Amino acid sequence: MDDEELGPCLVNDNGTGTIHNEYGWSRQSNLLFVDQPASVGFSYADNGTTTIGSSEGAAQDMHIFLQAFVSQVFPHLIGAPLHLSGESYAVSPNTRRTSKLYADKSKGHYLPTLGAEIIVQNMLHPSRPKINLEVSPAFQPFFLLLAMTIAISRY
Repeated sequence: MDDEELGPCLVNDNGTGTIHNEYGWSRQSNLLFVDQPASVGFSYADNGTTTIGSSEGAAQDMHIFLQAFVSQVFPHLIGAPLHLSGESYAVSPNTRRTSKLYADKSKGHYLPTLGAEIIVQNMLHPSRPKINLEVSPAFQPFFLLLAMTIAISRY
């Protein structure tokens, strides 16, 4: 992804400041970048803090974060559509074959697991703030199947 597409500012040519980015995606949407789970990318965990060691645990934490984000920090975003995107272990390079997306542990599984967690929590706890996950019609059966699998195994 080209960095000129994203935010409201660009670094100037000599690297000493910023200039307005008239073509940034942030003009048409709200963008939230999260390095997750803790201790990957630029994220960190304080010494002595337990970090998450599974996609399922990371998805649970991220769902709690997203609920607080839209219900406590930015309540005007409750109900706004959420589109997930990621890179590295978050997504599979082979997104056309969704049945392999979760089964192959060497490829991405964070986003499918998070999407399924959002669906599960929205179904199981209808009185809590809902995350309005928007999923491409091509991926809906996959996410629903994964969500049912998670719900059955957990509850």
